[in-house]
Amino acid sequence: MMTPDLYLIPGPWAGRLAVVSRPRGWDWLEDEASGWLAAGLDVIVSLLEKEEAAQLGLAHEGAAASAIGIPVISNTGS
Repeated sequence: MMTPDLYLIPGPWAGRLAVVSRPRGWDWLEDEASGWLAAGLDVIVSLLEKEEAAQLGLAHEGAAASAIGIPVISNTGS
C-alpha cells in the first residue's frame, strides 16, 4: 500500500484540506485507495474530465474509493 503525500492548504475552515498527486491507475487503483484510507482521507474530489480519467486508468476511481467507504465527488460519473 502506498500512502500519499498530503500537501495541506491552510484556511479558516474546520477540518483539513489537502491536495495529493494523482493516483496510479489501472491495476494500482485499489492499492491507491487503500493508501487514501490509511492517510485519513475521508472525501476525494476529482477534477478530471471523463476522457482524462480513462486515459490515466482512473475511470473506476469512484468505485475503488467507495468500496472502502470513501465518497468521491467527480464530474466523470465514476
